Amino acid sequence: MCFLKIMHEKGAVGADNAEIAALRLCNGLKVLGYCDELEKRGITEKLIDCLCEEKMTFAAAIKTKHDEEELWKRPRVYSNGNEFVPSGKYHCEAEELLMWSETSLRAPLVEQAYNRMVKLFQKYFGIAP
Repeated sequence: MCFLKIMHEKGAVGADNAEIAALRLCNGLKVLGYCDELEKRGITEKLIDCLCEEKMTFAAAIKTKHDEEELWKRPRVYSNGNEFVPSGKYHCEAEELLMWSETSLRAPLVEQAYNRMVKLFQKYFGIAP
């Protein structure tokens, strides 16, 4: 989805406060740069597009510097004893899938992590890895 279209639909461009609008636009541009870096690393376009749309939607909603910091934190998950559960106001599942994929290249995933990765993979690609 187009950067300006998302920003407009989410009210980022027409924010009452010029400082908030600037913060949102600046972070929207950061999202585009981040997605460009992922593309250069060879990440599949489908996942990048989903990640970009999720992050862009979050960028269009931020109101404070704290929100901006939350937006750029790596995906955080915790185990509830049975499965990994996402946490954080601006949790991006596409980015979480990327995190699990990169982690699995370094070491085998525990069962909970593997199951979470499979669930996200099916969500974005419609098939099991």
